[in-house]
This record gives sequence, C-alpha cells and structure tokens, in this order.
Amino acid sequence: MGTPTFAPLDAANLGAGVQLTYISTPASPSDPFVCPFNPATGMPFTRSINLQLVCDPAAVSTFVVGVAEVSACNYTATFNTSATCLP
Repeated sequence: MGTPTFAPLDAANLGAGVQLTYISTPASPSDPFVCPFNPATGMPFTRSINLQLVCDPAAVSTFVVGVAEVSACNYTATFNTSATCLP
C-alpha cells in the first residue's frame, strides 16, 4: 500500500545492501486468507513483505537466496545483487 519504506540492512555498513518494506491494504471481510487476529487490537495483523537486497559484487544478475515467513503474515525475501553495492 503506497510507497515502500527503505532502510539500510546495516546502518554501520551502508554498502551491505538495502531493505524495502511493503505493507498491504487492510484485508476485506470476504478475504479467505485473512491474517490471524492481533489480540492487542482485535483486528487482523497486516500482511507485509520485506525485500532484502544484499550486496554481492560477484552477482551477474539478481537471484533469490531465500524466502521465509518471519511471523504471522510477515514475509522476507532475500536477494543477492550487485545493484546495491557502493562503488
């Protein structure tokens, strides 16, 4: 939903890569794949995905290293790419 947020993977090493975080719109009541309910709010958790673009100077093209569901409806996909390496 909207513009993703950007953050360095390692604030002490800006050449390590970047993380983009996308947050979904709230689920509709008819969504068959709604996230579990957050007991603190009584509403479903918001679905989000983190794209971690890790600096790999040897990468000829961007490739997936791994994908994981970190917590309920929060996913992380890690990619190696030379595009995030500082010159």
